[in-house]
Amino acid sequence: MKKKTGKLIVSLIVCLTMVMMMGLAVFAAEDYEIKLTKNDSAAHTFEAYQIFKGDLYGTGSEAALINIEWGEGVNGDGLVTALKQNTELQADFPKATYTASEVAEIFAGYNDRKIKIAADVIASKLTSTISGSCTIAEGTATKTGSFTLDKAGYYLIKDKDGSVADANGAYTDFILQVVDDVEVTAKADVPTLDKKIVENSEEVSKNNASIGDKVEYKITSVVPNMDGYEKYFFVINDTLSTGLTYNNDAVVKIDGVAGNVEVEQEAYGTNGFSIAIKNFIGYAESKGKTITITYSATVNKNAAIGETPNTNTAQLIYSNNPNVTYNGDNKPTSGDPVGKTPEITTKTYVTEVKILKVDGKDATKKLKGAKFQIEGEGVNVVFVNGSAFNQSATGNYYLLKDGSFTETAPTAATMEKYESDAKYEEITIVNKETNSEKINCIGVTDAAGNLSFTGLKAGEYTIKELEAPEGYNKLRKDIKIRILANYGSEDSCTWSASVIDGDASVQADGTILIQIGNNQGIHMPETGGIGTMLFYLVGAGLIVLAVTLIITKRRVRNQEF
Repeated sequence: MKKKTGKLIVSLIVCLTMVMMMGLAVFAAEDYEIKLTKNDSAAHTFEAYQIFKGDLYGTGSEAALINIEWGEGVNGDGLVTALKQNTELQADFPKATYTASEVAEIFAGYNDRKIKIAADVIASKLTSTISGSCTIAEGTATKTGSFTLDKAGYYLIKDKDGSVADANGAYTDFILQVVDDVEVTAKADVPTLDKKIVENSEEVSKNNASIGDKVEYKITSVVPNMDGYEKYFFVINDTLSTGLTYNNDAVVKIDGVAGNVEVEQEAYGTNGFSIAIKNFIGYAESKGKTITITYSATVNKNAAIGETPNTNTAQLIYSNNPNVTYNGDNKPTSGDPVGKTPEITTKTYVTEVKILKVDGKDATKKLKGAKFQIEGEGVNVVFVNGSAFNQSATGNYYLLKDGSFTETAPTAATMEKYESDAKYEEITIVNKETNSEKINCIGVTDAAGNLSFTGLKAGEYTIKELEAPEGYNKLRKDIKIRILANYGSEDSCTWSASVIDGDASVQADGTILIQIGNNQGIHMPETGGIGTMLFYLVGAGLIVLAVTLIITKRRVRNQEF
């Protein structure tokens, strides 16, 4: 007959039943199958240590132990001393000495939490006598193992020290009454972690942004079961790629309240931060309540472009063995056993528009010196050829005719190399909160006809040609481009673009190329425009002039005769 149990049950109150059972039939020992099921993906080696032994009385659901003594797997005197020293249990042991039967009676009155604490204390006072063991492999394909015990009793079932190698696992121990075959699930309490980008009140795993945009993040977890622990670490390690700058604005809340949560924060790795909740064991009574950490990062000028994401990865480090004494304060030190949740990564994508300026009749001929300007709602910062420059009276850069900028002011002797003596300032990172104006960035195609507007998110943009290359006509119309970010699988983003009165092609790296041709010569005025009217007036004037000359000549001839 099978029974499910994972706790020390009320039948431990043997002192009240021993007298009644004296003289009654006592049953001989037999083999008992212990079937264990794990609840995580880690490999586990479970060991059984006998805490109490005795004589088996009754069968089935009526079975119980009488004549209880210390079992073969525990140091009785050492256990009593440890129980008297435990801050949460010591009040239950006011006497100097206790028999095994008396300890069993005290345990019988414990709730689940105290039973777990008692199990942890017992785990620290075991002998080397192992009554049975089994190993369940890593993964989820096989979750159950079993072993046989040849004596009835109360047993501590625990993970073998140093056996939980999987960082995602946790050690467990519990007290089990064995008077029949038993099936039980070993519940190792492993915390979980989730992370999302918060965008327009929605939580997503990926988004797109412009350089200068602020990306909001939210990490969630729950307060784990910390019964049996004297100290518990709860540390979030967050790693950002070089294209993201942490804004040092993390807020930690437990059950929606932030004010009472003290944290220890420090730099982590080359571009990240670590947050540890101080005295986390103090939140043991909040088991199951939600933990949230919110913060932001700004997309910076080092952002990865195209289909390469700018990543932000979080991982939780937590205590996973209640049977050891931890040395660290709020964070683990070397040698402290800890578990790690799987890493959770969010992705932010950024793209760029590349302009290739060519001769309208010969695309192999690249044109330098074409000056363009980009405008777009929501554009915070756009870097042109690596930097963006706006005209400013207080700037300290000057625009050369080859499209580059220099801090050397023009002189009479060098002026021919400059576009003008106008000053420019280099644009730095700007947040939406401090800059509601659209950024108008100017760039000039280089000798190879190239110009890049870097750091764009999905949206609609206008590109204007301010000046055409020397000897070429300026574009009559602005270039209107619409950029879309298309999310496919969990790990990818592809870009697409459409251009009014033009063509845009997405390159292999996810950037967008627009080839623009310019024609040489002079523009003929458009029909119906002021130029046509001017031709009409000039033509009429010439006709009048011709008629006047004819009349004048005739009059002169008449006078001569």
